[in-house]
Amino acid sequence: MMSIASIVAFVVVAAGSAAAPGAPPGMTEAGVRAAEERRFCDASSIFVQLHGINHEPLALYRAAETAFAAGDFLAAIRLYRALLDNHPGFERAAVVESRVAELLSRVRDSGPGTACALPPRICGDWIVSSGEGCDDGNIIDGDGCDATCMPTGCGNGQRTADEVCDDGNATNGDGCDNNCTASACGNGAIGPAEACDDGNTVDGDGCDANCTASVCGNGVRAAGEGCDDGNLEGGDGCDSFCAVEAPARPFPVLPVVGGAAAVVGGVVGVVVGTLPLTAHDQAQRDIRAAEDLAPANPEVALQRATSAQQAQARAQQDWSTWGITSVVVGSALVVGGVVVVAAAIVAWAWPVDAADAAPVDSTVGGSP
Repeated sequence: MMSIASIVAFVVVAAGSAAAPGAPPGMTEAGVRAAEERRFCDASSIFVQLHGINHEPLALYRAAETAFAAGDFLAAIRLYRALLDNHPGFERAAVVESRVAELLSRVRDSGPGTACALPPRICGDWIVSSGEGCDDGNIIDGDGCDATCMPTGCGNGQRTADEVCDDGNATNGDGCDNNCTASACGNGAIGPAEACDDGNTVDGDGCDANCTASVCGNGVRAAGEGCDDGNLEGGDGCDSFCAVEAPARPFPVLPVVGGAAAVVGGVVGVVVGTLPLTAHDQAQRDIRAAEDLAPANPEVALQRATSAQQAQARAQQDWSTWGITSVVVGSALVVGGVVVVAAAIVAWAWPVDAADAAPVDSTVGGSP
């Protein structure tokens, strides 16, 4: 018949005789300590995990023995049989077979015993409890099993040395992306507002510095583009092919209005300046009319001729005094005004080479 004392003695002596090959530091000792403290369910769980690591038959044997000592007969039978199936050459195979026979008899006579309860979740006790993905006996991050007893990796909620952040999920754009870097353009993870993210902020490499595809209209001026204002609309200084457009020029109102005023003023000046010539011509006609009237009415004809000659003299004096000047100045105003208006309209309407226009800055990203 097996005794608990003999199980504890074997577990302790076997542990002290040689270190378990492939066992993580402290794991074997943790199992032995649990057995010495008669926490047989904990000890069995630790030795089962140890066997999963180093696949040594002694670890599985210890797991079965401590399960037997805990009174979990069905678990002990299962572990003993697993030992015989997986390690048929085990040196204590005869003992294992006798243990199975004894346990089957006990189950027949008194029932399956008391099953070990699930161990409490204490991360770092070598026991993989419910809610734990691993337990390597410590609470150190980055060693394969993190301080939360989840396998080391991005998205487990535990930030390790090579991670900028870890929010426990693989969602991009929530502040910490699925590569455990802060959500930002250029971190290599495509966020909700990004069309692409190639892990850099270089323009023209397929994914530009604002995380949009390298194409005209994305707001980033790349090689081969004269401008990029973030749209494909023409008439705003940067056309749909990302070429600089000639800037829109306002109609030259002041030069045109000023030139037109000069023309009007010049015309008035010319008209006024020619009034003495008109008066002179009229006086000449009046003199001829008086000459024709002379045979019939010499006195009236003389009066009219005298008045016409006086008018003619005044017209000649006015022409010399201000008429010529008014005509000359008025003509100059007309010519100058026409030139100003024509030059302003031609300059406004003449096409400007886009190469001479100032580059249009990008409004989203990149340099002009």
